[in-house]
Amino acid sequence: VFARRTTPVNAIDAPKLMNTLVEERRNQFAKARPERADQIEHFRQQFGPVYRTALMAEWPAADDLRWWRREETGKHSAVRQPLILSRKSAGDRVPALLAQPRGGARAAALLIHPDGAQAALGAADSPSPLAHELLQRRFSLLSIDAFGTGEARDPKRQPRAMYFTTYNRTDDMQRVQDILTALAWLDAAWNPAKIVVVGQGMAGLWCLLARPFLKNGYAVAADAAGFDHTKDESY
Repeated sequence: VFARRTTPVNAIDAPKLMNTLVEERRNQFAKARPERADQIEHFRQQFGPVYRTALMAEWPAADDLRWWRREETGKHSAVRQPLILSRKSAGDRVPALLAQPRGGARAAALLIHPDGAQAALGAADSPSPLAHELLQRRFSLLSIDAFGTGEARDPKRQPRAMYFTTYNRTDDMQRVQDILTALAWLDAAWNPAKIVVVGQGMAGLWCLLARPFLKNGYAVAADAAGFDHTKDESY
């Protein structure tokens, strides 16, 4: 606005303006952070709509969920069933893998891995250490190829293209929705007495982003992957 004009003496440059705005918002958020239990609901009402709008995710309604079985991959210590999960309203497709323990399940776990379902569960005859332990404890295990992982990779997608996020959801926004879709299906289709959510590596961050959308108070075990939330470089 000051092109070909004299810049005001008290004007600040672009970096200082950015730092000033960031500091103002940090102070605003710090003041709003609840310190007592009776302040939590007000905090949710204030920031919940902002958070939901930022991620554009939702907990799917049970009657919106769709799923298909694919060929069974084998029976060893557990039955493995490949699935496709979907929402009728969105027409999306989420590759998934369901593993059942011998002797019936007592609870269920959703395992999210940054490399997809196979990395989370391991092979049918050689499950991953975590999957093996949970199966021994008679957990039903569901894992998915979250957006951009496993079979859900899209080599044509170019998220670093100019203005991509102006018109498209980010990969992590899509992953948050996939986690919610998988968890809603697990709850609706199997209705287990207990469900836990486990995010490994960077996928732990996806689970943390999904946490405020969860319909019920599921336990979430999330690896923060050394993420420093105070630095822009991390984001």
